[in-house]
Amino acid sequence: MFNNICFFVNWGRKDTLYLVVMLLSAYYYYVNKIEFSLKNFWRFSPFFALIFFYVFFVPLLRSKNGFDNIISGRTSIVNELGVSDFFSNLSYTYIDVFTVNHFDKDNIWRFSSLGTIPSNLFQRNIPSEERPPIDEGMYFVSTIVRGKNYVPLIPRNHLREFSFPIENMGFGYANFLLLGVVLAFFGLGRFNVFLYKLMCNTNYSPFWFYLYLYSVFNFNFSSLRLMNMITTCSLLLFFYFIYTLTRVFYHGR
Repeated sequence: MFNNICFFVNWGRKDTLYLVVMLLSAYYYYVNKIEFSLKNFWRFSPFFALIFFYVFFVPLLRSKNGFDNIISGRTSIVNELGVSDFFSNLSYTYIDVFTVNHFDKDNIWRFSSLGTIPSNLFQRNIPSEERPPIDEGMYFVSTIVRGKNYVPLIPRNHLREFSFPIENMGFGYANFLLLGVVLAFFGLGRFNVFLYKLMCNTNYSPFWFYLYLYSVFNFNFSSLRLMNMITTCSLLLFFYFIYTLTRVFYHGR
């Protein structure tokens, strides 16, 4: 949650929505269940108005000459608010369109991109620039910019230092076309159901609660998201271990 608050302060839109959903979900499960009705909608309307103001107007206020450009009539409020950019930033359609147009049965990856994880975890004696990047989006960007077919496990120093997040659709199609998309989304759905059942069966344990929300917002089967999940689980286990030791220490006194 601290990480999300940092992004909130620095105007990260997706992380802001993530923080809002986390707070509402925590209130629902640990304080009082929220009934979705017209009465409650008006009760929370100031909160929704604040979120709307933050998402659309705060970026305008922090942009250079954004407010002055609107007052002077040099630009429209729609352009300055970045409404079109807002929806494109929350969507990966432009990446998915490239994926469907670029990949066919002759150049698919056949899940070789997953090999970037062990390469980076266990081949630590190799310099990082000579290891393949965990973020498969670097292969996408290099292919688009240079017009060649860059595939895993090409080292980082042969690629552009920039990436597009390929997400679940891009991962599935790049690796096994339509069948890969079906497998990727089916597996993601089953994984989220598994985490939700664990959360319910442990009486809404904060550990599984956070992991479930994190998975819904951030997880897919691309190497980057898998590595992020491994890192997140490791940190959660570490802090849960410290929490358990603290409870045992103070209860034993």
